[in-house]
Amino acid sequence: MEEKSIEIRFDQEAFTMTCLFSNEGKCEFVYLFPDKNEYVKGFISYLEITQNYDYLMNRWAIPGCYIKAKAIEHLSNNICLMFYN
Repeated sequence: MEEKSIEIRFDQEAFTMTCLFSNEGKCEFVYLFPDKNEYVKGFISYLEITQNYDYLMNRWAIPGCYIKAKAIEHLSNNICLMFYN
């Protein structure tokens, strides 16, 4: 099975966004890879203040999707944010 994805680089904002698609062409996951971990820390701080965290599922539930911080060992910045339904 071939995985379909698109990657978009935002140089000025200093992050990369990757979308993974199902076989039907539906975006199932969006990953945000920041150039600096401070960006993820700031976003997580915002989520902690404004959203409820589900400790059993290790994710925030916001209207329209879930958000999870994910460790990626092979990257220089070892954390990203994953958005999914």
